Order: sequence, then structure tokens, then C-alpha cells
Amino acid sequence: MADGSYETSIEVRFRDLDSLGHVNNAVYATYFEQARLRYLRDVHEVDLDEVNFVVARLEVDYRAPIEAVEPVTVGVGVDSVGETSFTLGYALENAAGVKATGRTVQVVLDADGTPAPMDDDWRARLEAEERPADDD
Repeated sequence: MADGSYETSIEVRFRDLDSLGHVNNAVYATYFEQARLRYLRDVHEVDLDEVNFVVARLEVDYRAPIEAVEPVTVGVGVDSVGETSFTLGYALENAAGVKATGRTVQVVLDADGTPAPMDDDWRARLEAEERPADDD
């Protein structure tokens, strides 16, 4: 991705394909999840066993089918940071170009499962990665 977002390669497995030979639409969310977890671990050194958050919203804009068992690249970047949540944006592509874009909103929870303010240090690190708003 040209904007400097984190990128990771994900293998497309034969089992990801549907009966038409395309990656099943639900698998795109799994690719986003894999990229999100790697991004949080690799860039922000988040111990995922110690951070309690849930995905509250998932958006996927499908642009073209993925038709081959070959690696895809998922770019991840911080779109916005709030008091108790943060939004990540994604671009999924292969050698043929962008196949899908998307966004997830993660909400931080306390021990009781109630939205809770993010740790100040973590919020500052996410804000430092925040990308400029897209004016599309």
C-alpha cells in the first residue's frame, strides 16, 4: 500500500475456495483478522492475551474475486482512534490488483464486558499511526 501501512502476506488455501473456484466471501474477513492480529503484534507489540477488545463492526467492499491459490497481501492502517474504540482500514490484493477493501471497529472492554477507555500508551501509539482521512 502506498500510504505506508503495515503489510502482511497470507497464503490462500485450497479450502478457502468455493465451488466456483473463488475465495469464499466470508474468508475475506478471516484474512482481515489475520492481518489485524499480526499488525497489533508486530507494530504495537500488543499481547493479545492481555488486551480485551471485540470487533463491533466489519465492512467489506468486494472489488474482484480471488481465483487462485496464491498469496495475497493485506495492508492494514489506523483510520481513527476514539476513547474506547479504534478503526482499522484494510486493502486486500494479489498480483492482479486490489480485490477488496474494508474496515473494522474494535471496542476495548473491561473485565465486565463494558466498553472501557483504552490504555493511554496504547492510544498514543495508535494515534501516531493514524492515517489522514480519505476524502472520497
